[in-house]
Amino acid sequence: MDIKFIKGVLLFICLTFSSVTMAKYSCTGEVKGLAIDPQDGRVHVEKLADLVWPVLCSTVSDQNGIPVENCKVIYSTLLAAQLSNKKVTLWFNDGHSCTSGKTSWTWLKGWYFGPKISG
Repeated sequence: MDIKFIKGVLLFICLTFSSVTMAKYSCTGEVKGLAIDPQDGRVHVEKLADLVWPVLCSTVSDQNGIPVENCKVIYSTLLAAQLSNKKVTLWFNDGHSCTSGKTSWTWLKGWYFGPKISG
């Protein structure tokens, strides 16, 4: 076989798998229930779109790449959205979807932007 052909096929395969694993998507929905764990300050959302009880951040210590001050703003934003019955959007880049790859009561993976409140 021609070496250039093999290199081309390998490059194609690598690019295909890297684009699949880094697929970006967003989840949009109403915020239903917010909670802060009294022991460690972790912020949980009962339901946001198809996400059920994910752990977003901590109001006590920098965790999961999110500083405390940012977590407090995130909590405030989600609370405002919940109280005003507005939808919120979160963006992800982990190759999953809003309905797969997200486990309740664990850190939210692949979250890179948001929350954004919308009508």
